[in-house]
Amino acid sequence: MPPGPTDRMPHADPSLDRVRSRHPGYPSEAADAVRGARLLAKTLQDHSNGQLAALGLNHPEYQILLALSGAPDGHLSPTELKTAVGEKAANLTRLADQLVARGWLQRRVCTSDRRKMDLALTPAGDALLAQALPLVSADLRAMTDGFSPRELAQLTQLQRKLLDRLHTLAQEDRTRG
Repeated sequence: MPPGPTDRMPHADPSLDRVRSRHPGYPSEAADAVRGARLLAKTLQDHSNGQLAALGLNHPEYQILLALSGAPDGHLSPTELKTAVGEKAANLTRLADQLVARGWLQRRVCTSDRRKMDLALTPAGDALLAQALPLVSADLRAMTDGFSPRELAQLTQLQRKLLDRLHTLAQEDRTRG
């Protein structure tokens, strides 16, 4: 008999159902969704790291190169870059230092405020990104093969909705804090 409207789909982690049976108020559907998002993020990053390793890059480094390549003037402040790639300031500093040491990024004086430094791709960094893009593009196509454009748009919409909610909660925490 096909599942009816009141039947629940099993969770990816059956322990959540056991927790819910012991603690009836536990939101196992929400926990399953959030756990799935965390697992997906980790799995995607691990996969990307494996794909980029042959070029001597990891996923966060690639994201920095990509963000700088897409910057309107070809450079970003550390704060702008931190926002673009979603890294903490300390991680971004470490990653930028590594990329500068490898000759893929350069620090340069900010054009609007000479007291600040911006980050920009070097020609070597641009060439490395040009090598990475076909690999990453093929991988993105392979990962999303079987998804319709509508499904991809829906997935993106749901991810943004969750991110927006997390940003709102963080803002509320800072206000209370």
